[in-house]
Amino acid sequence: MATKNRPLKERFDEKVLKPEDPAGCWLWTACRKADGYGRIGVGAPSRDTIQAHRAAWICYRGDIPTDLLVLHKCNNGARGCVNPDHLYVGTYDDNARDRVRAGNNGRQKLTVADVIVIKARLAAGELGKDIAVDYGVSPTAISHINTEKTFANL
Repeated sequence: MATKNRPLKERFDEKVLKPEDPAGCWLWTACRKADGYGRIGVGAPSRDTIQAHRAAWICYRGDIPTDLLVLHKCNNGARGCVNPDHLYVGTYDDNARDRVRAGNNGRQKLTVADVIVIKARLAAGELGKDIAVDYGVSPTAISHINTEKTFANL
């Protein structure tokens, strides 16, 4: 059978290394992007891909609710883990809190103090794109703070 016609779960399972301990992290062994997250193709011929941990959720738990993310409970190389028992669906704010709890996971650039200052600057009328340059983050990151997709608790 052609690869593009095989079910997602079948193709997904071929790319996962499962440890002897069923509670351990399942490691993604196939393609990873620069951000460290695994990718798997969905829907030929367009060659669209999704993150492997999202594919894990779809294969083992079902649809992902609109506007929610698939997040990791584990912090042991989380980006490579696709064990559905280590995943949960949550908001952008949940994701931001998880990163802070995990010691920023080496990616988060903004501290709580930064976010408080950013919110004050936005309230004073400064442009998000100018604030983004000052903090070395994307304008989208500032927009998410402004719309409370992230850091809504501050």
